Amino acid sequence: MCGLFCVVKKNRLQFSERVKSELHTQLRHRGPDSCGTFEDENILLLHARLKIVDLSNNSTQTFFSKDRRFCMVYNGECYNYKTIRSKLESLGHNFKTEGDTEVILNAFQEWGASFVDRIAGMFSIVIYDSFCKKVHVFRDRMGIKPLYIAENEDGIFLSSEIRPLLKFFKSSINQGALWSYFNLRFTHGEATMFEGIEEVAPGTHSVYSRDGRVSLRQYWDSRNILPIEDTLDVESFNSIFSTVLSEHNIGDTSVAALLSGGVDSASIVAQSAKLGFNLETFTFSTGVENDELSKAQKIASKLGFENFKCTLGEESFGYYREAIRSLEDPLGDSIILPTMLLAQEVAKKHKVVLAGEGADEIFSGYIHHQVLNLEELATKFFPNSVWALISKVFGSIPQSILEAFFPYPAKLGVSGKLKVQEHIKHIGSEFERYISLAGVFEDPVSRRIFNKNVARPAELENYWNSMEDFDFADRVKRFDLRYWARNYTLHRLEKLSMRSSLEGRVPFFDHRIIELILKVKSRKIYNLKDPKRVFRNCLSKAKLGIDNDVIKRKKQAFYLPTGAVFSSKTIRFGKEAILDNARNRDIYDLKELEHHLRKDNLELLDSKQFQCLYNFELWCQEFID
Repeated sequence: MCGLFCVVKKNRLQFSERVKSELHTQLRHRGPDSCGTFEDENILLLHARLKIVDLSNNSTQTFFSKDRRFCMVYNGECYNYKTIRSKLESLGHNFKTEGDTEVILNAFQEWGASFVDRIAGMFSIVIYDSFCKKVHVFRDRMGIKPLYIAENEDGIFLSSEIRPLLKFFKSSINQGALWSYFNLRFTHGEATMFEGIEEVAPGTHSVYSRDGRVSLRQYWDSRNILPIEDTLDVESFNSIFSTVLSEHNIGDTSVAALLSGGVDSASIVAQSAKLGFNLETFTFSTGVENDELSKAQKIASKLGFENFKCTLGEESFGYYREAIRSLEDPLGDSIILPTMLLAQEVAKKHKVVLAGEGADEIFSGYIHHQVLNLEELATKFFPNSVWALISKVFGSIPQSILEAFFPYPAKLGVSGKLKVQEHIKHIGSEFERYISLAGVFEDPVSRRIFNKNVARPAELENYWNSMEDFDFADRVKRFDLRYWARNYTLHRLEKLSMRSSLEGRVPFFDHRIIELILKVKSRKIYNLKDPKRVFRNCLSKAKLGIDNDVIKRKKQAFYLPTGAVFSSKTIRFGKEAILDNARNRDIYDLKELEHHLRKDNLELLDSKQFQCLYNFELWCQEFID
């Protein structure tokens, strides 16, 4: 796990030692153990290394092939590097290091660009061919490891972090990313909140020269994996899961694990224990009702692992600014604070941590999956014309009855009821059903706080429509993998763990697991009462030593209730910050915004909306003002 920076030069641009030192400093948190630089008339390559596999200096980057034709910088892990190394040795390759960096470069020399199809891992790779004067850029299938790109008259700039790019590009708001941020709580696809700076697309291999991009190949796309199976083969899943966990525990440093009280993280820890790995576990405690600390402690104790807790207090509210600074591309969710603080605690003792993220994406375990699939079933019995009437009927149901059936660790509230009432109108349209449920400000009242600069991007619906041959549940799964998983879940974990020089590994996002699940028709394995029933069945048969009540435990959404954790004075301070600068942001209807923030007691939706607005204001103060 490291940080890289690259410039494919368009002219005779030379970088001073001072500039290169400043760039290294901005990458230092990603790789505090060593750094390397290479520059010629065509390229600048910088690298900051976090030593995890092969702790010697032999694997320090920039890394050259034996004939010095190729120079590589690489951020990530190749989990199956030992298997690939054995194959290369059988083909006559000799190695001077014990790490995966040399294996990747030799694999590229042996198989060309198709080597990437053999790699299981998370990675951003830049390989410079000094003979052909071309630069090969690879990003992993899911986009686990970040890689940003920007271009001007001087060159094509690539970086693991956005901040180094801001030395060469003006920081301004990308208007096209505003709607997705305020509604989905993340910027979508390759877009970032910075105008002119994008992500390199996941699952791609690009080739660059002085003249710009020469070629682009999409080597992996979830839409190319067709759901042709009616059942998930339990033995195949358990075999792959065991292999993946064995490989995700690799390293010459200690490995820890994040543990909640749920089945996803428990399965990660239990499979690791079965394989003989000894993990310290870490749990975040909100200190409020429905906290999972005691459940996590019980799981850890049963498996013979230590458990450490991380908490937050009133003073923690001030750390949101640091979280936004570290994310660079903002997220409008309160969970960024627990993620950052927990990673910070783990990093005091470890360089690597395993996380259970991904299981809900591939097994459709989120509450919104349950709602959407239930509604899809309902559309088989009710015509589109009836949903407007049902919406009116819903509006007349007493609030107390709705609260009794609301499947979330918080009250629906009056604002939530209005949002659901609006959502019901859109159930007859698949895409609008998804958006109206997911959109934080996607209701007639809330959306009035924004002006015309906040407009929904066409990309989202275009991507949805590109999957018209898939069933609804399969479409939702791929849509979430494209956007939610990558732009929210993976972005949050990666950037907030690497802030503390901690490598976060996500076994459920390993492409071998994802491909196995995507090949099965979602409607054949999805169960409305228990969405992850098939997954639980796999764990029961794997005999991992998890108590049956843990395996059967229902999904508990992680929710940090802003109003319960932080005082009204603290929240009022946040609201004042939003209002004081609202005119400068040029995205709000000021009168509507002021009216919207007047409410004292934050309900569920109010809390989510406040956090989204506040995080955006912090981002503007950090990167725009």
